[in-house]
Amino acid sequence: MFRYKTLLIAAILAVFVLFCFIHNSEAASITSFSVYAGDDWGSGTTAYASLTADEEISFIDWHIDGKYKFSSEHGNGTNSVYVYLGTFTGHIKGEKYSVRAVVSFVESSDEEASDTFRVYKYIPSPSNGIGSKTGANGYADVSRFYYDGSSVVMSASAYASNNTDKDLKVAVWFRTKEYTGLDGNEIFGREKRDTKPTEDVDKGESSKSYSPDGFVNRAIGDIGDDEYYFDAHTHLHVYTAKGPHKEDHWEADTGVLKFTKADR
Repeated sequence: MFRYKTLLIAAILAVFVLFCFIHNSEAASITSFSVYAGDDWGSGTTAYASLTADEEISFIDWHIDGKYKFSSEHGNGTNSVYVYLGTFTGHIKGEKYSVRAVVSFVESSDEEASDTFRVYKYIPSPSNGIGSKTGANGYADVSRFYYDGSSVVMSASAYASNNTDKDLKVAVWFRTKEYTGLDGNEIFGREKRDTKPTEDVDKGESSKSYSPDGFVNRAIGDIGDDEYYFDAHTHLHVYTAKGPHKEDHWEADTGVLKFTKADR
């Protein structure tokens, strides 16, 4: 009888251990995680994280660039969240941030996921707006100038609108240039320019919205331990089509920037 009870207890314990093993082997997991951020137009931009899991989330500890920032509370059956991470400043090359989410589940052990994002800060022409000579409304910028792992890529735009009583001409060009270093010594013959055909813009009309083509991008391959120095420039030129000659210029320039493998 005693042996029977001992065997029964052992069997019950074995079933219990097996149950616990099966239960624990079905631990919750994060099924998707990503971070979204806009561009910095002068005062920073907001960033948000999207996270989904296959079990109810209790709370999440958020770490940015390796430092704990805050916790977000969830529960009530929630397994999909969209969380505001804060305001972040940018750079024309893209300021890089890392985010780590440590998720505590209602019924399972913690799980974590990581992602990175970049915030770009555009460089406008200081003279954007109404030209002092022609009266045209002009706009030029360099919105991004970054290394994508194989090339230095320029994103930019320019356009003009003719709110005057004169017919105008609009000329736009984009340029990238390589330099030997931050002292500003340029490497001659290493300039690429995308010059758009001159456009007639009648009074009351607007020009095309221009952007550079891929010709101005600089293919450099894997940077490795090297350093490269480039600048990017956008130029909008508006002048009178006939009559007394008047002209205005809108220019946006990044200045000379250093690119390394850290910019990937």
